Amino acid sequence: MSRTCPHLIERLLPILPHPSLDSFFFTNSGSEVVETAFKMARDIRHKQNIIMVQGAYHRRTFAGY
Repeated sequence: MSRTCPHLIERLLPILPHPSLDSFFFTNSGSEVVETAFKMARDIRHKQNIIMVQGAYHRRTFAGY
């Protein structure tokens, strides 16, 4: 983890709208963010189907197939 991540977290925590929002997930790209969001939603909701747009950019990731 970069040395700047803990510093960024310290600055973000006080301005978040609710104290329960205290977890952070840093990624390298938007594709990784979308991919993680899909996997988390599937795991939390216990459903396998995902509604998606055909021909969307994220075709190179798990969510695109």
